[in-house]
Amino acid sequence: MSQKAHSNRLIINASELNQFETTYQENYNRMFNIGLKMTKDEEVVRDIIQDIFEKYYLRTKNGTSISKPQNWLVKATIFSCIDWNKSRKRFKEYEGALNQVSDEKQFAAIQNNNALEYALSKLKSEERTIIILYSEGFKYLEIAEIADVKHTSIGQTIARILRKMEKILKTINYELY
Repeated sequence: MSQKAHSNRLIINASELNQFETTYQENYNRMFNIGLKMTKDEEVVRDIIQDIFEKYYLRTKNGTSISKPQNWLVKATIFSCIDWNKSRKRFKEYEGALNQVSDEKQFAAIQNNNALEYALSKLKSEERTIIILYSEGFKYLEIAEIADVKHTSIGQTIARILRKMEKILKTINYELY
């Protein structure tokens, strides 16, 4: 290979690496937050995200065009977390009040988190995905694309899911304030 061809190849690789780094920086935190909400395990989320970015890099390096990287990465995160949860049966039943917490504010925060986790665990995986994306601040159009639902009905779908969560919380006598 000539020196010129070799140096062009390095420039392309550096450019690919810079583009990958930018995509990584722009998406990692959002992917991590979504993964953490779905798995409740930081180490698992880090492993999942590492695998996803490896797949993303290999696909783009092999010439596969991913038109909306953010959507592809978020969707991959959601599906990987769903698969992990299914394999581990991680969503547990609500366990009531925690006896060993002395600080009232900490107790309330833990109780709120447990109640919301319980309500999320009772949703279908598609509903859970939509609500988690909504809680992460995704726009309706983005949620619709990622969850593969009609954009025109996403507002109604979110409202229906929130009503369902409210009913679930009422069954355990949990009041939202």
